[in-house]
Amino acid sequence: MTKRNNTTTTGQAAPSRLLSWMSVPQTLHAVLLLAAIAALLYANSLGNNFVFDDALLITENRGIQNIAQYPRIFQWESRRSVPLPSDRGVTHRPVRTAVLAVEYYFFGRHPAGYRTVNILLHILNGALVFMLLRTLLGRPWPALFAAALFIVHPIQTEAVAYIAGQRDVLFTTFYLLGVLSFVRYRATDRLGYLALAGLAYLFSLFTKEMAITLPLLWVGYDLLRALPGAGPAVAPPLGHALREGLRVVLQRHKWLYLSMAAALALLLLYFVFVANPSHQRALYGGGLGPTLATSARIVVHYLKQLVAPVTLSADYSFNTFPVSRSLADPQGLLAFGVLGALGYGLFRLLRVDRWATFGGLWFFVALLPVSQLIPHHELLAEHFLYLPSVGFCLVIALLIERGLAVPRAATAVAAAFGLVLLLFGIRTVL
Repeated sequence: MTKRNNTTTTGQAAPSRLLSWMSVPQTLHAVLLLAAIAALLYANSLGNNFVFDDALLITENRGIQNIAQYPRIFQWESRRSVPLPSDRGVTHRPVRTAVLAVEYYFFGRHPAGYRTVNILLHILNGALVFMLLRTLLGRPWPALFAAALFIVHPIQTEAVAYIAGQRDVLFTTFYLLGVLSFVRYRATDRLGYLALAGLAYLFSLFTKEMAITLPLLWVGYDLLRALPGAGPAVAPPLGHALREGLRVVLQRHKWLYLSMAAALALLLLYFVFVANPSHQRALYGGGLGPTLATSARIVVHYLKQLVAPVTLSADYSFNTFPVSRSLADPQGLLAFGVLGALGYGLFRLLRVDRWATFGGLWFFVALLPVSQLIPHHELLAEHFLYLPSVGFCLVIALLIERGLAVPRAATAVAAAFGLVLLLFGIRTVL
């Protein structure tokens, strides 16, 4: 029997027969399973050489090649002599650079060591996804479904198999720790968990600036858990529930949110104008309208890649994804329609399961820093999806769970999900 409290909900009233006879997955068993799957899928990457930016970050980066100079990694650098940041100094990703320096001390110019670390971090992230969602949902099976999908999804290969992709894998580790610590803080009111969440946020942020959205996700979690309703479903009318929930959390946590907002504003100014992780200045397409259309098309492309990762690419340069030239671009308008329908669907999904809506919120919030509203020199990249894919996996896992709860459909749903995991695993190996 699942314990009810103010942070977890029990989900389906009657578990499916297919799940009822299966033993409840313990954390250790789940982690070992996820580790075995990840090791099997990524073993063939260990023999590969350095590629692309690996040379700039490792073999040609003298800043990490002498462990005696380790403290210099954290020194302030106010000027840069190269057009792209060098990943050195306090102003840009010092945590990732410090980790690379330690790895160079042990592995030198042997790429297999760095790739092994990436795979181990991917396993750790899968374990964190399982523990976080088990805590969030109050039940293990959808947490395991989401973690397994996260581990095997082919979209992760650029981040995991590419040594330079360690920025995405590592900052996601701290990001997940930040979410898990905040959830535990809300469950226990222990300030130690809040302090741990803040520390994880800083480490994540100084591994990769894409982590800046974490406080927004904390607020989203607070809002969704405050909404009225029995179990995961939100009691209608939904608009009134959202307004009332927002009023409650703002009153209850006003000072914490004000502190978050001030910190977020300062960090945004810092990364945009001081650290300047991108040399891109102009909006894509020559204005805000074309940029919005391009951004909408990019997000729809990302969703397509998550649903059907048939053709993958580690490099979208050379106009492989042409930008929109106006807000009225037909493809852009279609993308706006798709995203609008998805947004409305996530809103209506509150009546079924608020945590499915949280998964959609996770996906869109995590993508905000690379949405091109603040121009970035990399128009789009599949490694940007490593963290947002957690939200996607959560939504799919909850849909799978609901399908398994229907006796007539349970076997077909289980077989279909197993087939998807198998095909995705094969695609990842390839």
